[in-house]
Amino acid sequence: MNKKISAPIALGIILFLAITLISFTFFQLSEMRQELKKLTSELLIFHNKEAKTETIDWQTYRNNEYGFEIKYPQNWIIDNLSSSQEVIFRISFHDKNCSIECGSVEIDIRNRNDKSFQQIKQEAESKASSFFLPEAFPLKETKIDEEQAFIMPGYEFFLGGETVVHNKYIYDVSRFYSEKDVSEELFNQMLSTFKFTKIESTDEASRNITITTDKKEYNKNELVSVILKNNEEVSFYYAIDSCYCHPGEFNIEKYDNGQWINIEARDINKSIQCHAGACVGCLEIESDEEENLRTFYFSSSTPMAKYRFKLDLGRECWAGTGGNKEPDFSIYSNEFTIKDENYVFLSPKKGDQWKIGEENIIKIGPIFSENYPPFYHLALLNEKNELVGRIRCKIDIDKSDSYEWDTKIVLDFCGAAGLDISPEILTEPGIYKIAIVQDVSGFPSIAESEYFSIIE
Repeated sequence: MNKKISAPIALGIILFLAITLISFTFFQLSEMRQELKKLTSELLIFHNKEAKTETIDWQTYRNNEYGFEIKYPQNWIIDNLSSSQEVIFRISFHDKNCSIECGSVEIDIRNRNDKSFQQIKQEAESKASSFFLPEAFPLKETKIDEEQAFIMPGYEFFLGGETVVHNKYIYDVSRFYSEKDVSEELFNQMLSTFKFTKIESTDEASRNITITTDKKEYNKNELVSVILKNNEEVSFYYAIDSCYCHPGEFNIEKYDNGQWINIEARDINKSIQCHAGACVGCLEIESDEEENLRTFYFSSSTPMAKYRFKLDLGRECWAGTGGNKEPDFSIYSNEFTIKDENYVFLSPKKGDQWKIGEENIIKIGPIFSENYPPFYHLALLNEKNELVGRIRCKIDIDKSDSYEWDTKIVLDFCGAAGLDISPEILTEPGIYKIAIVQDVSGFPSIAESEYFSIIE
């Protein structure tokens, strides 16, 4: 007698077989993915070895002025192309057996002008927007020799390329079409050999004029001494604005994300004789002369990082020529580090509670050196880092290491001579910090205490 399998049992068998089949298929696909991943990795290693093997007998072009090198085929030659207002250096590589009919690989170099990588990329996208559909943007990012780069698609005779940003320059490496095209594979092989090298100035004078700091490592607020030394047999000049007896400027550069970025300019602290009607001029540094140009500090808010100074110099006074003349070269100081520690201690400490109307002692250490600029005041800042008022004006007169304060009254401002003559402001309970601030404006601060409480 035949027995019928009930519907629930049949459904269970079907589900079991289905799950078994799916599990087996998933296992097989997983095994295939592993094999494919292994094969892809082996092919990539083989490709890289093959690329290195194919370029091993190529010629190497090295440029010490702009700090890069690239390999190119043995039977190719180099043409130096004329620069333009925007492109400061241009060079072309192509097959030596043809010229006009041959495609080429070209390297253009432009000044970065302190722009970030994203700014440069956005400008490129804006210029290219009239040639490409919106789907082409944003431009794909990549890296060349571990530096940020982006890929430019081709149009017309321009077959595309890559733009990389390094230190103060922008490098465009591109492929151009002609009757005999440069293959994409060959272009990529050349691009894979592009590397950055140390920039060595071609101007001998720039290596014989030095700018150094007195130390290689500083705490925040510690004095930094900058010395300029001319080892040449002739004089050199740097610019000033003599309308206001305003000195020249050091550019301060910070090492950030693999590149040097200009962050600010600092005055060169040197006595200048002003001449009426002469709005710009130069200061001369004579042969074998050494000058201590600047002693200054990095404030409490300076990020811990690596820094250097840059100074523009000329063989003649290049300022005041209506913008038609540039300095002959720039020199850079040694690199130095700002540590995340304050050199100038200032009380009170975190968690301290000072009562309104109660005498408290504000301690400062170490005592200010004569090299600090004048007109420094003790100021009270609130929790939002806003200036509430001045506790004491012109603290650099007596250079004391402590000051008494009744924790009750601050001044709205300090007089021109640093006198305590302004309207008084009564303090209120809250969270505050005390700072040593420069001039009557209140900022920037030389040193700041930790946050403390003022209570009733």
